[in-house]
Amino acid sequence: MPTTAPQTPETGGLGSLGSLGLMLPTMPQGSAASPCRRAHAGPPDLPTGSLDPSEPGAPSTTWATGTGLPSAAALAAVAAGAEAAGAAGVWACDHLFWHTPVVECLTALAIAAAATERCAVGSSVLQLPLRDATVVAKQASSLQQLSAGRAVLGLGVGSHPGEYAAAGHDFAARGRRLDDQVAELRRLWAADPDPDGPSLDDSDRGRYRQRPAGEGPPIWFGGSSTAALERTARQGDGWMPLFLDPDQYTATRADLARRCETVGRDPDGVVPALVVFVSLAAGGADGEDEAMARGTGWMSSLYRLPPRAFARHLVAGTARRCAERLAQWFAAGAAHVVIFVTDDEPLVQFSDLSTALSGVLGADRMPGPTPTPPPRGTLSLSTAPPSDSTRRRAASATEPTVRAPADRTDLAATPGPSPSEAAGGRSW
Repeated sequence: MPTTAPQTPETGGLGSLGSLGLMLPTMPQGSAASPCRRAHAGPPDLPTGSLDPSEPGAPSTTWATGTGLPSAAALAAVAAGAEAAGAAGVWACDHLFWHTPVVECLTALAIAAAATERCAVGSSVLQLPLRDATVVAKQASSLQQLSAGRAVLGLGVGSHPGEYAAAGHDFAARGRRLDDQVAELRRLWAADPDPDGPSLDDSDRGRYRQRPAGEGPPIWFGGSSTAALERTARQGDGWMPLFLDPDQYTATRADLARRCETVGRDPDGVVPALVVFVSLAAGGADGEDEAMARGTGWMSSLYRLPPRAFARHLVAGTARRCAERLAQWFAAGAAHVVIFVTDDEPLVQFSDLSTALSGVLGADRMPGPTPTPPPRGTLSLSTAPPSDSTRRRAASATEPTVRAPADRTDLAATPGPSPSEAAGGRSW
């Protein structure tokens, strides 16, 4: 199996403890106007594109007729608003075939890149085995160019045999295919032609190449299975699972560190991140039950699984209580937490959560948007461990009360668990 060299993260940016990211609303579930949008004022300096069409001068948030998808202006407004609220990254999910409308991942990120100046723009995660690696190599390097070095290519294999069948690819071979494709990506991004690459006449070798070379983004991997951890240890610049509680995250991150050491890599060369689903209460503590019901209902629509399957995986409650819960993942070593708000209009909830987390961790540990980008072709991704004082501050936060049902059904660690995997398996 080909072994390819990951990039070397540098200081600052997404690696700062406490950095938050926002999952863009590219998979809307047709929810009514967010009650949180009406109940929370949000920071005064957010742009008018906060997805509230009643605001004077707000950009169009028209949802395309018959599809339920957001307009380009709406996506741009969310990305810009998230950056203004302190997001260090904005992210997009990926499905080529799904039971609800989905905005194509890299298309959404191109819109986000144009609407932002400092935050990273990344896929969470793109199912590369469903695609042609040469096309994705060009798309990803173009996004890296257009964003001035702010792109992150999050990759995974997914967990849906039906999606692979629809795309005409072998589900069982997806892991091997991904490993080969990652090697192909890095070969295409390399500054010098690969003599072992596709056979070309000497006259054509310099003419038919993907240019500019050397402009590929960092590659992060999703998942927490053995295969996903092995892949990350060998080839990953970052790791971003989901559906892991803080204790599971601590144990799995330690497992990843051991695997990195086994293959001769410094574990600090892999940015530790994760994705967390969040639903904020619109009416303070009295609205926590409603926040749980609203959030699990939204996730049920997204995944076509019973709402009770998501109660243990959803952080629901007031902004303060949710921030206290998030602090536990930072205490467990996460450098970047991507917030997946369970609402079609996530911006106000994200802003309120970011403000609350600043109060929990301390304003000095809550960075604003990613600093001015480094020279094109590199993204600043520090993986320096947090200080002991910051870990203690995060660990001292009180976990909110998030009730789990009697049926503590676990879910596959993937952006789209299949019903057969909802009983406890983790894929990718």
